[in-house]
Amino acid sequence: MDKSILHIGTSILFTVLISLSSNAQSLDSVLMMAVENNPELKALRLEYEAEVEKKNQVSAWKNPELGVGIPALRPETRLGPQIMMVGAKQMFPWLGTTKSKENVAIAMAKSKYERISALKLDLFQTIKSAYYELCLIDRKLDIVLKNTEVCHSMETIALSKVESGQGSAANVLQSQLRIKKHHHDLDLLDVQKRKFYSIINVLINQDVTTPILVEDTFTEPVEIEVNLEAYRAKIKEHHPLIVEINNKIEVSQFKQEVNRIDGKPTFGIGVDYALVSERTDANPTGNGRDILIPKVMLSIPLYRKKYDSRNKQEDLNQLAFDYKKQSIEDKMIGMISAYQVEFDQTKLHIEFIEVQIEITRQAYNMTLAMYSTEGGGFTDLLQLGHDLINYQLELEESIIETYKIQARIDRLTDF
Repeated sequence: MDKSILHIGTSILFTVLISLSSNAQSLDSVLMMAVENNPELKALRLEYEAEVEKKNQVSAWKNPELGVGIPALRPETRLGPQIMMVGAKQMFPWLGTTKSKENVAIAMAKSKYERISALKLDLFQTIKSAYYELCLIDRKLDIVLKNTEVCHSMETIALSKVESGQGSAANVLQSQLRIKKHHHDLDLLDVQKRKFYSIINVLINQDVTTPILVEDTFTEPVEIEVNLEAYRAKIKEHHPLIVEINNKIEVSQFKQEVNRIDGKPTFGIGVDYALVSERTDANPTGNGRDILIPKVMLSIPLYRKKYDSRNKQEDLNQLAFDYKKQSIEDKMIGMISAYQVEFDQTKLHIEFIEVQIEITRQAYNMTLAMYSTEGGGFTDLLQLGHDLINYQLELEESIIETYKIQARIDRLTDF
């Protein structure tokens, strides 16, 4: 490939990166888009609203019953034959039944609401990780672009050495091979971006190919301080998964209250009315008078076994929920502790790489000066340049890794 063409391609890529950075989207703005547009979040919100509606369903009384009968064989009374009977009744629950059932419905809706908060934590962690990866790719592009320029300079020096009879044409070819390698790396990095575009766009409900222009403010390693006891207390009281289980325990307790009230009698009132036709063979006092019978009803739950079984079932459910909460707390604290170890390792690695970069840069500058004046050590110069770019890439990966670790901790604690 012609050197001028390579220079033009590098310049165009660098200009495009600068142009895109002026229209960058902050991480907070992307997270807000997820809150507003994510289909799964929308579905959970609607499910929550649907669950709230159950309160109005359980608070309604049983429907009144109305019956009409026309006897095939008319029964005779002293005042005449019955030609039609009408009956109506309304049953009433024991005092407090409606309120207890409303409490069950409300607690179940609250449990559904906590799933929204838990899903948001998962979405945010996924989006943050993908966003940080895009920041890392942009930094890698910048590093590779700058090193491509360095390789062009080395190629120029190598050509001048050949023209002066102090160098080898092989050095020129080595420089050109390294330049082509860098351009290949640039293409690969550009392709990698599409993966993380897709991850974010799916979660914010955009076309998967829409570019995400990141705002990179994550140039220094994040500092993470872990207080396991404080995190345990926070998780125990406020984490959505724990609150959801607490709501389920509350539901279970309200069910026990409903079960207790269901074991009480239910009352009802009603009326039976019979239409009576007049007698034609006699005329007694009240001939043809209709029959009206007011009624009071009482339903007594005599069979107690099912009520005792329901109560025991809810006791067992509550005990299981307590163990589940303990399990979730322990797992989360264990994960946070592991993330702390990962962070400490990453910080140590960053310190080591920074030393390696400084030493390698000094060696590179000395070797470059020697090659420029004496014409020797070109292979060493290329190797040192290769090592330097690898250390720089590794440093950026480690810096971004600290933010990804923070995102994983936030998923468990930032609520």
